[in-house]
Amino acid sequence: MSDFCLCTFNRKGDYYYRALWLKFRLFFIALLCVFLAGCGENVEIVSNIPENDANEVLSALLSSGIEATKTLNKDGLATVFINSSRVSEAIDILKSRGLPRTDYRGLGDVFKKDGMISSPLEEKARFLFALSEELAKTISHIDGVVFSRVHLVLPDHDPFTDVSIASSSAVFIKYQKEYNIDILIPQIKKLVARSIPGLTEDRVSVVLVPADDSAKSSVMRQSMDVNAGEEDRSSSSAGSYITFVVLGVFVTIMLLLTVGYYLVWTKKVSLPINIPGFRSGKSEKSKT
Repeated sequence: MSDFCLCTFNRKGDYYYRALWLKFRLFFIALLCVFLAGCGENVEIVSNIPENDANEVLSALLSSGIEATKTLNKDGLATVFINSSRVSEAIDILKSRGLPRTDYRGLGDVFKKDGMISSPLEEKARFLFALSEELAKTISHIDGVVFSRVHLVLPDHDPFTDVSIASSSAVFIKYQKEYNIDILIPQIKKLVARSIPGLTEDRVSVVLVPADDSAKSSVMRQSMDVNAGEEDRSSSSAGSYITFVVLGVFVTIMLLLTVGYYLVWTKKVSLPINIPGFRSGKSEKSKT
């Protein structure tokens, strides 16, 4: 009878300490969730873009004081991540700089034939579009150009009226105000004229439109002082470092407690004190 009572007492003690340990673990798990929620979450700002474009995005964000990281997928395309609390600022910065750049289609992409035979009109349309894309892509690489489009009119001859239409071109450029694009207009005209057969520079018109930098100025007002921006980045880096240190210490403590509890519970080590009903070391039955 005494053995039965002792066994029952031990079982009750086991259940008590099991429940106590379960509550202890749940408390620390809840604390960890609260801690991680306060650390902020990284979200995608741009995804599936070429690595060169991602590097430009990364440089623009970092130079504006926004922490960003880049990852590559198996196809070689890049994704840029930032903290969710700074998404609005990042979008304004990228918009003001025309990033990521427009994905212009090349001659090889445009002249892919889906069918066996193409009409002369389709061939001409493809050719015009391909030339426009190639020229716009070249112009977009000029420093300060946010966006560019090139519209072409190739010479055409009407056999019924015997009237010929000369080649002409119109170039649209959206640029950043801090860059003086006006001085490059003659070079841009020469570039377009030399790329189209029969086109002269006087038949090329260039339209320049400054980009709206109100979004950019609102962001720049927050970091007008360079030293203040450096301090913000330093404090942000220090905060991230402290976060990882605290998280590492917390995980280490939880692992040590779990291992210790496992060793005691499986009787691989003995407690330095006797706790009634807890199965560690020699059992109370062996002492009797």
